[in-house]
Amino acid sequence: MQLNRRNVLIAGLAGLAVPAFADNYPNRAIRLIVPYPPGGSFDVAGRAIALRLGAELGQTVVVENMAGGGGVVGTAVVARAQADGYTLGLASGSTMTIPIAVGKKISYEPLKDLTPIGIATYNLLVIAVRSDSPFQTLGDLIEHARQNPKTLTYGSAGQASTNHLEGERLNQFAGIELTHVAYRGAGPALNDLLGGQVNIGILGVASVVPHAKTGRLRVLAVLDNKRFAELPDAPSAPEALKGYSQDVPSWISLIGPAGLPAPMVARLNAAMVKSVKDPGTAKALETHGMPTVGSTPQQFADQLRKDIEVWSAVVKARKIVVD
Repeated sequence: MQLNRRNVLIAGLAGLAVPAFADNYPNRAIRLIVPYPPGGSFDVAGRAIALRLGAELGQTVVVENMAGGGGVVGTAVVARAQADGYTLGLASGSTMTIPIAVGKKISYEPLKDLTPIGIATYNLLVIAVRSDSPFQTLGDLIEHARQNPKTLTYGSAGQASTNHLEGERLNQFAGIELTHVAYRGAGPALNDLLGGQVNIGILGVASVVPHAKTGRLRVLAVLDNKRFAELPDAPSAPEALKGYSQDVPSWISLIGPAGLPAPMVARLNAAMVKSVKDPGTAKALETHGMPTVGSTPQQFADQLRKDIEVWSAVVKARKIVVD
């Protein structure tokens, strides 16, 4: 009985110590790991969020790009960091949920080794074709694909990327067989779409908008449940294809290593939400196809579970195998 009382006392003291530690946080610079190269959507998001996040927290937030392994290399650094709140990261489905869905072996367990802090933004994807394509609508494309299986190709940012699985989800939903072509990043996929080497691109909206506005590309669907302001004539996913709702949006989220104290997570979440809702930050993000979200940690955790369920079903139905 004495041992039990001692354990209870220790637990109680530990619980009292956490808020005091959180009250003193942060007292030095924080690094924010962006697990992708400079120049892309994640880099844009990271730098926009870091600037305002630092102002909210009263400390500098330094962005470090650590590319490699489809985002896994940089995310592993966050997973191995001390749970003191001075190493945070940006996460995507490619680093958190898709590895679980496809059974990919990586150096960390996303749901055990990382703390979900909140979804910052959505990183909108689009289904696009060249302007000289015969497909005026997504319905046109699907009808052709049904009549001519495996004759159309779609390019993505890589095998087991969110773009790839969105293409496979479309195959599953519409009962068609588009052939996937994996690239080492969205840039090469976009170049080959423009050059006509692939018929379709499932790409980030920010990279497509300039070409859509100049008439080189036609957007058949924005993979969101509502239209995107920069492409007012492009239909949302449900508009383009009845029932094709976007329950697993492509998101950019804030994470930390496992074991972050709850008061610290709450403070970081509140600062993140204020950061993305700041008018200047929101405009910078939304211009690049990243509408702000600012979810709670629990909403983020719920989305992770939902994504794993949906992507696992797609992987199983489409028999996707990743080396």
